[in-house]
Amino acid sequence: MVVEKFALGMQDMFTAELVFRSVKLGNFAHHTARSILHVDASHGPNSVIAHGASVLFSALGRSAPDLRVEHLPLWEDQMRQKMEYNLEHVRAKMAALAGNPGSDYMQQFSGIEELAIQAASARALVISAPTWNYGVPWVLKQYFDCILHPGLTFRETPSGPTGLLGEGRPLVVITSSGGSARRDHLTPWLLDVGSMMGFDKPVVVAAPNVAHVNRLQVLEGIATQAEQAAEQVVMHLYDQPACRHKAGVAEDAAEAVEEEAEETGAWGPKRVLRWLRIQGGLSEDCIESVEAARIDSIIFCKASKEDWLNEDLGLHEADATRLLELQPRLLVEVRNAAAENQTPNLH
Repeated sequence: MVVEKFALGMQDMFTAELVFRSVKLGNFAHHTARSILHVDASHGPNSVIAHGASVLFSALGRSAPDLRVEHLPLWEDQMRQKMEYNLEHVRAKMAALAGNPGSDYMQQFSGIEELAIQAASARALVISAPTWNYGVPWVLKQYFDCILHPGLTFRETPSGPTGLLGEGRPLVVITSSGGSARRDHLTPWLLDVGSMMGFDKPVVVAAPNVAHVNRLQVLEGIATQAEQAAEQVVMHLYDQPACRHKAGVAEDAAEAVEEEAEETGAWGPKRVLRWLRIQGGLSEDCIESVEAARIDSIIFCKASKEDWLNEDLGLHEADATRLLELQPRLLVEVRNAAAENQTPNLH
C-alpha cells in the first residue's frame, strides 16, 4: 500500500505543471506573430558564428521586415544573473509541482517566468553557440535548465513534450567547431530541446574544422548557409496559417489557380509571393497588394511600369521600380525550374 501511494504520488508529480504566477501568458500572445528570439552564446561579435548570425538577421530583415529580434547575450553579467538556477529553485519547483508552492516561490521564479514566456511565445528561435568539447557551452545549458519547465515552456503528453503554444515553428542552430566535429553532441541536443518547445522546423548552419581552414573561406561558407537558412525560415513562417496575410478569395479558388499555373510551367501566385518575400526590398503594402491581385509568374514577368503603378494596385514608385528589377531574375528562376522539371518554358 505504501509503495502504491508512493508510485501514485510520483506519477502525479511528473504529470503536474507549473503555472505562470508573476506574468500572464495572454499578454505575450502578440509576440508569436512577430518576434524572433536569438539566444546568443557566441564568443563575441568577431566570432565565426556571430558573423553567421549577422548575415542571417540581415537577410531576414530584408525578407520579413515586420519581424523583430529579441537578443539574449548569455555571457553578459546581467543576463547570467537572470539565469540563476540552483537547488533553492529546484526545491521551490518540486513543492509547486506537488501543489504546495511556498511563500518564496514568487521570489525564486519571477525572473525564470520572464525568460520562459519570452521563449515560449517566440515566433522563431535562433541559437548561436560554439561546440565545447563535443558538447554544449555551460552558459547555454544553464539557460535551458532555467527555462525548460512543464507548464512554462512545454506540456507533457503521452507521446512526449510539446510546445506550450503549439508546434511547427522554425529553429535555426548556428554552430562552429575547431575540429572536424565527427562527434557532435551539441546540435542533436539543441534540436531536441527546441522541439520540446514547439520549434520543430530546424535549419542547421555549421562551420566545422575552423582551426584548419582559411578564415575567409570559413566566413564565406557560413554566410552562404545563413542566407539559405533565412530563406527557409521565411518560407516556414509565411506558410503558417496564423501568419499569412488575408487574401480576398476562397482557399479552393487559390489552389485551382496555383495548379493551373504549374501545369503550364509557370509559377502560381503563392510561389511568386514566397519568392518575392525572400528577395526583399518591397514594402509590406506592396506584398499585400501583389497577394490580393493573385499575380502568377506570367503576369509578373510581362507587367510594365504603368501596370505596376495602376491605381487599383496602389503601389508606390519605389515598389514599382523594385518589381521591374526583379522581373528578369524571376524569369530566369522560372525557366531553370521548368528545365529541371522538363516542363514548357515561359514565353
